[in-house]
Amino acid sequence: MPDQASRDQSAPAQPAAASPSPDGPAPDDTAPGGPRPHEPGSAAGAPPTTVPTRRRHTRHGPAYRIVALAAQVLGVPEATLALVDGQLQGVLATTRSRDEPEDRTATRLSEAVAAAGEALLVPDLAALDHPGASDSSASGAFVGVPLVDRDEHLVGVLYLTAPAPRAFDEHDLQLLTDFAAVAADHLDLTRRANQLPAAGPQGIGALARAISHGEIVPWYQPIVDLATGAVIGVEALARWEHPQGGLGSPSSFIPLAEQTNLIVDLDRIVIRQALEDLRRWQGRHPDLRLSVNLSGRHLDLDDWVVVVAELVAAAGVDPAAVSLELTETARPTEGLNHASVTELRRAGFQVWFDDFGSGWATLQELLTFPLDGIKIDRSFAAELGHRVDDTIVRAIATASRELGLRVVMEGVETAEQAEIARSLGCHYGQGFWWSRPLPADQLEELLGTGDALPRLG
Repeated sequence: MPDQASRDQSAPAQPAAASPSPDGPAPDDTAPGGPRPHEPGSAAGAPPTTVPTRRRHTRHGPAYRIVALAAQVLGVPEATLALVDGQLQGVLATTRSRDEPEDRTATRLSEAVAAAGEALLVPDLAALDHPGASDSSASGAFVGVPLVDRDEHLVGVLYLTAPAPRAFDEHDLQLLTDFAAVAADHLDLTRRANQLPAAGPQGIGALARAISHGEIVPWYQPIVDLATGAVIGVEALARWEHPQGGLGSPSSFIPLAEQTNLIVDLDRIVIRQALEDLRRWQGRHPDLRLSVNLSGRHLDLDDWVVVVAELVAAAGVDPAAVSLELTETARPTEGLNHASVTELRRAGFQVWFDDFGSGWATLQELLTFPLDGIKIDRSFAAELGHRVDDTIVRAIATASRELGLRVVMEGVETAEQAEIARSLGCHYGQGFWWSRPLPADQLEELLGTGDALPRLG
């Protein structure tokens, strides 16, 4: 929930056996295709395996323009730019419609290009004696070339497919190689613009594997009624529990996830597990609420509202018990608008703006969107008791109250801060004063065995 660097920053960094560094080529941030960049030196060895993810591509941004131009110049309907990292591969941009099924033959052949680090031309897929053409229904033509960065490391594959057999010639191959060089330069520029080093074993590939292997789990921090001290809900916060032991600080992987679109898969994994935990806890505490974070990356997907509703329905949880916190990455866009927020609230969810006061959202947005509440950025909690900051918090709380919104003060660490926040008009508090984030089993102990929710502080 808090700032981008950690999503919650509610706990200090703890020792981790293999805490990842935010490395790897940062993809085009306008193409939410769940990229999986490539690890240096992995051109040799077994072909990468495809990461099973929902395809989510937008038709804008530099990466898309490169593949679209390649398709147009070479006269084919489909061009795809895939990034690879170790044994993982994922699409960054493609001209294929989101409604079309994945071309598994083309995907396998692109993996072969990545494994060999060499171009591959297949004029007739139906006649090809190649593992990539194991699908007897395969037809058409394929040509793919590797993307190589300035250090001669493979970073991806650019490939084209045609619906009918076609004899790609050397001129076609040279053109595609030139487009691949442009794409590789774009990835390098984006990486340097985001001040990220080249991909490494503790970077994007490690995070993708952690997500797929269930190492990213929710921890929970209580949200407390400032008037009574009663726990009214919990916020689910992502933690990386390394199999070697140790706990990865969110600051070591959340920024990387945000910049590579892995944040969508990460959020969904955390939300799914948190909903299962909530269902179990509500057996004894039916009034307990759950707050979960949604990155702005979700909002680039056409079906993001439907996906959220499906997750909650699958868990058997009432949407009315779930608050969706839109983080600072969820700036008003085509995906975040009055209609989408209204749709969420009609489905029963509460919708909150997180980190309010940090600059990403304004009072005007409180008038524009049909929200349920805001969470005041933790930076204000540390300054409570100072005239200027108290005036700002009072103004925010007063405006929210006039609009019928509830207010949470984040980052509360002392009894004095909690009392000042209450006196300034905040309804709820969250922070170390009551509890640090806890794993599910410890949160369950805190909730207790009685029917009533505990009072803290």
